[in-house]
Amino acid sequence: MASMHWLDYAIFLALLVVSLGIGVYHGCTGGRQKTTAEFLLANRNLKVIPTVISLMVSFQSAILILGMVAEMYTFGITFWPMYVLSVTISLVIVERLFVPWFYPLQMTSVFEYFELRFRSRAVREFASTLGIFSAIIYIAVAMYAPSVALDYVSGLPLSVTAPIMGVVCIAYTTMGGMRAVIWTDVFQCAVMFGGLLTIIIKGSIKVGGFAKIYSLANESGRIFWFPLDLDPKVHLTLWETLFGAVPYFVASYGVVQCSVQRYCSTSTIQDARWTVLLIIPSIFVTASILAVVGFIVFAYNTVNGCDPLANHEIATGNELFPHFVRAAFADSTGFCGLVLAILYSGALSSISSALSAAAANMWEDILKSRLTNITEFKAAILNKIIVLSCGVAAVVMVFVIDRIPGPIMKVTIQVIGSIGSPLFGMFLLGGLFRKAEAKGVIAGGTLGFAATMFVNLGSLTVSEYHQTLPPMRTDACEAPINATETMSPVSLSGISNLYAMSFMWYTTLGTGVTMVTGLVVSYVVRK
Repeated sequence: MASMHWLDYAIFLALLVVSLGIGVYHGCTGGRQKTTAEFLLANRNLKVIPTVISLMVSFQSAILILGMVAEMYTFGITFWPMYVLSVTISLVIVERLFVPWFYPLQMTSVFEYFELRFRSRAVREFASTLGIFSAIIYIAVAMYAPSVALDYVSGLPLSVTAPIMGVVCIAYTTMGGMRAVIWTDVFQCAVMFGGLLTIIIKGSIKVGGFAKIYSLANESGRIFWFPLDLDPKVHLTLWETLFGAVPYFVASYGVVQCSVQRYCSTSTIQDARWTVLLIIPSIFVTASILAVVGFIVFAYNTVNGCDPLANHEIATGNELFPHFVRAAFADSTGFCGLVLAILYSGALSSISSALSAAAANMWEDILKSRLTNITEFKAAILNKIIVLSCGVAAVVMVFVIDRIPGPIMKVTIQVIGSIGSPLFGMFLLGGLFRKAEAKGVIAGGTLGFAATMFVNLGSLTVSEYHQTLPPMRTDACEAPINATETMSPVSLSGISNLYAMSFMWYTTLGTGVTMVTGLVVSYVVRK
């Protein structure tokens, strides 16, 4: 394992220092985060453009960077239109339906809705518990993704890198509150895009230009659009996009705390709506840049005649991007540090957003009603302690995530979809059905969570189902192998077919089970 140059470490450390500096600045200026309104909501006067950037990078973390490169490399161009189309449809739905639904309520925690709707504290606390758990899991995955890259390029183990990230992110979120989160997101976004564009320019030169990249991808059968296959095991079909990915992203941008907390912290409902809509072009640009990076990585390995996955140089697709940077730019000092800055920029933005959201939920939904005599200053201090506690819990969960096999994108959507889909179903029950009852909503959320976790755990018992694509070149590997075996479909039967369904369907499954169960139980209770 080649060690990094001192310049690589300097670039990486500069990112961490500046991020910490932003937290210190916002902790020492303005109201100094002495009230929960300032700490959690920035006094509800966030500006549109910084909030757009923050919302965008909150979900464009190292998970997406590593995951999309792996998806493009493995399955071809289809992930790009799937992602752009599904997110675009989802954001339009959120702007049309969810912003007018939640903004006028002026809630700090999105789960306050359940108490307003059902007059039930139990529903609110049940939903908030699921939301906090989901946020901690997401933080853990977001920490894990760049730690994999840092381990690969520097040899530093997960036990070192995950706590480092946790300390930095907890520090600036605790000191600076929502404003620090927003402005570090802006800074980290600039680092992320600047770094990716630098890698695209130098990488395309390495492999012979964009025309050659397209030609190699086309010859390998990776330039195609949506398959119309009705088999739910087949990944990246049109139906999976419309009925699997769209619900996932509607839930992510429409009812997840860190999203609602941001667009509801803008000055007016018009600002909130523009904030959501302006994410669409930023998503298109981000996805397009990452798609190009994915094809550059593919072209580089094709030109060199050795697929590092088939040759077992790397263990999973999560390492494709850092492997490419280390191999292609071995003669260019600073590029390993640059890729780490890119990945950590994406990760820190996601982690800080989720930490702020978890603190808002824990305080507003669970602790506030039990600590009625606490002063605003002490409440703000307690919120900072909550951020610290959630961060520590997430660092511990990193080592659990490390035991779950599969690409980082799949692991994220599987796990988060399993926890988030019951919440989405509960919100839809409350918003769409006047006869939905509190007991029905809790029963629906419980069974929805159980159903998705059942399938999630079952998926660990079956081999991953693959579509067949032309194999990568391996003729120039030190020990040439037959790569066709790595992409052949797996024969399944019985309940294994359910376990093997594409991870993008998890949100649809959990939402559906939650809503059907909730309606049935509500009907029985009303009788």
